[in-house]
Formats: sequence, C-alpha cells, structure tokens
Amino acid sequence: MATVTEAATAATAHASPAPREHTVDVTSAVASLVDLARSLLAPTRDGARWTSSRRQSVITGIDDTVAALTAARAHLLHAEQRASSWSGRGDRDFASWRGRVTRGGAPAASAEVRAADVLASMAAVEHGLASRSLSQRHVDVLARTAATASPAVAAALAQPEEQQALVALGRRLDGRDFARAVDRWAAAVDPVALERDHAAQRERRHLHVTDTPGGTQVRGLLDLRAGHRLRLALEAASPRPTTDDERTVEQRRADALAAIAEHTLSSPGSPSAAAVAPHVSVVLTEDTWTALSRGLHQGGSSSPAQSTGEAAVGPAEVAPAEVLAERLRGVAPPADEEGAPIPVSEVARLLCDCELTRVVVDAAGRPVDVGRGQRLYSGYLRRAVIARDRGCVWAGCGARARWCEVHHVRWWDRDGGETSVENGALLCSSHHHEVHRRDLVVSRSPGGVPGAIRQVSYTVRTRDGAVVASDLVEHPDRPP
Repeated sequence: MATVTEAATAATAHASPAPREHTVDVTSAVASLVDLARSLLAPTRDGARWTSSRRQSVITGIDDTVAALTAARAHLLHAEQRASSWSGRGDRDFASWRGRVTRGGAPAASAEVRAADVLASMAAVEHGLASRSLSQRHVDVLARTAATASPAVAAALAQPEEQQALVALGRRLDGRDFARAVDRWAAAVDPVALERDHAAQRERRHLHVTDTPGGTQVRGLLDLRAGHRLRLALEAASPRPTTDDERTVEQRRADALAAIAEHTLSSPGSPSAAAVAPHVSVVLTEDTWTALSRGLHQGGSSSPAQSTGEAAVGPAEVAPAEVLAERLRGVAPPADEEGAPIPVSEVARLLCDCELTRVVVDAAGRPVDVGRGQRLYSGYLRRAVIARDRGCVWAGCGARARWCEVHHVRWWDRDGGETSVENGALLCSSHHHEVHRRDLVVSRSPGGVPGAIRQVSYTVRTRDGAVVASDLVEHPDRPP
C-alpha cells in the first residue's frame, strides 16, 4: 500500500535541484524519473479506494515534483534558446520550434518560453516555484509583466530585493490577487507607462454596429477602463438568473445591452445627458491623494523621460497626463474597487464630473455609524466597506466586491450589532450563508499583506476557536 507514496517521494527527490558540484548524471536521472512516473499510472487508477490523507499526500508529492521539474526545464529551454541549435529547420523562432516539438502550438509555447526566461533569470522566483511557495500561475503573471515591461519596470524586476518582495507577496496571495498586486506594483514603479498604455488603448478604440440580414452585429475594442464601466453596466442590467432562465451567458449579456439602450432612450433627460453620472469608485491612499491634488493644482514641466531612462523629448511632446503621472511615481496608484490601477487621466476625468463621498468624516478618521436605525448597508457605508475589504474576506475566495454582501460581524438580530463600517465585512453569498449556517465568528486584524489590495486581515473561526479560514495562514489546505 505504501508503494505509490514512496514513489512520489522518490520522484520529488529526483526532481530536487542538483548540488552545485553537478555530480548527478542528469540524463540517467531523467530516464529513471520517466520510468518511475509511468509506474504510478496503474496504481493511481485505483485512487478512489485510498484514504483521503493518502490521496492528498501523493497529490502533494506529484505537485512538488512537477514544480521542481518545471524549474529545471526552464534552465534547459533558456540555454537551448541562447545556443540557437534549434534553428535551421524552418521554424520562425524558438517558440515556433518548441510548439512544433511539443505539438502544443506556438501560443502555448510562447507562454512557456516567457515563463522559462523568468525562472532562469530570477533566482528568487525559481526557488519559489521549486519549493512550491509560488504556483505556475504566479510565474506566468511575472512573465507577462516582464514581457511588456517598460525600461523602469524591467530595471526594477532585475533587482534582487524587488524579486524577493514579489515572491513574498506571492506566498500570501492566490494567482488572481497576485496579478492585481503586480499590476499595482508596476504602476507605482512607472505610472507614466500606465498612462501611455492607456492613451494607446484609447487611440485604438472603435465600435462597429452593422445591420445584416441575420441581425445587427456589434464588434469593437474599448480601453480597459471603458470596458470595466461597460461590464458594470451589463451586470447591473442583468441580475442573477432564476432557476428557469434558460438563456446562455452571451444571450443574457445581449439582452442587458438592449435594456441599457432602451433605458437611455426612455430616460426623461435623454438626449441631454442630464442623468446621474455612473457610480465608479476610485480608491486612493492619503499619500496618493496628496500627490494627485498637488499635481492637479501646480504647474511644472518636469519630463517623464528624465526618470524612466528614455530619450528626452521636447516640452510640446510630453502629454500633460504624463507630467501628472510622473508626480505619482513611488506612491500607490489610484485603483478601482477591485484593485486595478487607474491611469491618472481617467482619475482627473472622474474628478471633473462625479459625486464625491468623503468616507472619513469624524475627527478620528472613522466613518460615521448609522447605529441601529438602519439594517441594510447602502450608499456611502457600503462603498466604505468595499474600499476597505475589496472583495470577499473569506481567505482564498476572491469573489469581487460588487458580487458580495455586507455581513454584520456582530449579528444584527442576535447580537444587537450596528450597521457601521467597523461592524461590516464583505462576504460572497455562498460564504455569507456558510457563516450563518455554521455560526462562525469573523474577526479583523490591522495590517494586511504588503502590496496586497486589502490592508487588513480576516480570520473566520468556529465558536470554540478553531480556524476555518484566515489571511494569516500561507498554505491552510496543504498537507504537512
């Protein structure tokens, strides 16, 4: 019965990084490893009969082996690419050669090669993957960032201390939250590049509405911020489907677009655009707000080129938004409620025509509570909770803020809890139900993961104190 577990453990040992002396016969070791891995196929087909602990232990061993082998393969791919021994067979580039050899195709091979470059050039990231502190998704995020990096971001990525900081961040965040955190990190390193990318997206925007015999075809391209607003509007116009709703997601989205058009045309203010502006949240730290306010109210001609290492251009060629973006270098970038960085030109536009709600309203910097007179969280109270929690606070969930409900930490009906920002916590519908079903206790701690979206930590416990979910645990579900 212990054969498979021992084989998985042995495979992990084979896949561990070789000693510095390179005493391992790599070719023979790989051949033995392949034979060993194939020997696992037959016994694992009977895995349904195993105990849960044994099954999880073997899965963990296989995951460890795959991670170590991925790191080892990255060094070989990097070396093969630089040696150019793959060329001369009609392949356009190294990714095309790799895609042909693996039969996975060039797009998949390109992603693999980008990840290999990161692993081969960033020792901290390689160690993070090999030790399973990072997942392949984390490596792919860094590879995407490195592939599109501006000179300033590329220079930062080359610094060992920045690599260590990003790896430390990855240990505490899942792949999706890590991607958002890295985007914000890059925007803080080079806010000018974020603004230039936004301007390029705006330049490429287009929308075609074409009548055909089979219906009206809508196709186009929006910048990411406009796309975010469109997605919010479509979700608002298309509530969750009932059990008897047989429409596909695409059909529901099409119906939502038609409903938005009908609402606009039937609005009393149409076409004068007198309607209330859309509710788009912009979250700024105190330092960011100070820098932004100073930038908006001061003149100046400092060129972004001076700090990014690019060739200087004449004053007429520097966009005002880039000058403003330069003044935000080194502070946390403005972000939406989900943590995505917002270009400064978009922030300036929103500040020109939006409803501002001051979340901090008392001398101690706390939002005013509405006490027991109001049960539901709405308006500025909900926005304040979202600004703090950013999404479902159940560790590892990641449900977006707009899909969440605000839970009374001290229950409204049972504990006499108030409807206040301090007593609120964002939970998705599923986890909100779970908290009430199991009578769980939600607690908040000051301080979050540096660089993460949420700057507070949450722990969910049973009434007797057993931890069910916590931001403070790096690998709560991984077997020892």
